[in-house]
Amino acid sequence: MDQTVEDHMSRRVVTASPEMALRKAANLMRGRSIGCLPVLAEGQLVGIVTTTDLLELIGRGTERPRTNSKRRRLEERHYLRRPRP
Repeated sequence: MDQTVEDHMSRRVVTASPEMALRKAANLMRGRSIGCLPVLAEGQLVGIVTTTDLLELIGRGTERPRTNSKRRRLEERHYLRRPRP
């Protein structure tokens, strides 16, 4: 097999900065269907975030769901609307 990594690598690489929020990085990875995200600072590679890293954070419970949002079913929304006079 005479192929190299260069023969199969992606040329248009999606990257993150160290200051990027984890939620934004996760959404970027999900939206592009990629499993890792190189982290660049001043054009230099300083790390990489993987889906395994994100799943480990979620599993440990460091990311908590928002408590200020409520999800209501459509039936409940009907009862919350007031009829017009």
